[in-house]
Amino acid sequence: MHLAGKCQRARIPAMSTTQAFPHRFRGNSNKRLHLGWHPAALKLGTLILLILAGCKTAEPEPGIISRMAQQAPLPPSAPPPGKTLVFFHRPLSVATMFYTSVWDGTNFVTDLGNGHSTAYVCDPGHHLFSSRAPTRMTVIEANLLPDHIYDLAAHNYLWVRPLQRGNNQRERVAEWMTKAIWVKRGFPASAYEREKRPAVIGVIHDFTVGGKKDRLLHLEPNDHR
Repeated sequence: MHLAGKCQRARIPAMSTTQAFPHRFRGNSNKRLHLGWHPAALKLGTLILLILAGCKTAEPEPGIISRMAQQAPLPPSAPPPGKTLVFFHRPLSVATMFYTSVWDGTNFVTDLGNGHSTAYVCDPGHHLFSSRAPTRMTVIEANLLPDHIYDLAAHNYLWVRPLQRGNNQRERVAEWMTKAIWVKRGFPASAYEREKRPAVIGVIHDFTVGGKKDRLLHLEPNDHR
């Protein structure tokens, strides 16, 4: 459910200016106007303030799972021997209507919705992870060690960035993992992967050797947990 669903527009009863502020308009218009508020206007203002306060404090809710993803079981606590375990997180935020697509090279990993995480087991070594969101694309050059765990998380809750050593967001990983809806690649993703692969190849080229190579991000071997 989107946050907007919790903040439906209040139905305010129709009221003329004279009804809302009778002390201002009754009697001779040449008389000094009474500056006091009518009780009905006070109640109306209080109602509006309460609604706005409720909207601001409402907790965001997890997003709907993309049709390119499916719900996954709880993640493993360690990678299989000789492999690497990479967690991609998208913490809860108010940006509920968008998905973040995660790729490893030209292989589609999954879509992350609001409050979703995925556990990705891969071979150690060199990887080019990328993410696509409505506002931005990122490419991360990763060099991964076997038998270790790495974390990447959605920056500003949309595009993915590496959680390197010294990043204070690493302290929140345990909370994200506890609250997350775990997803993995869905069955319809193969056709989507074939369709989007040429565009992903172009993005990787731009970030590695093209005009955006200064925006290439890095995940180093010692950035593991």
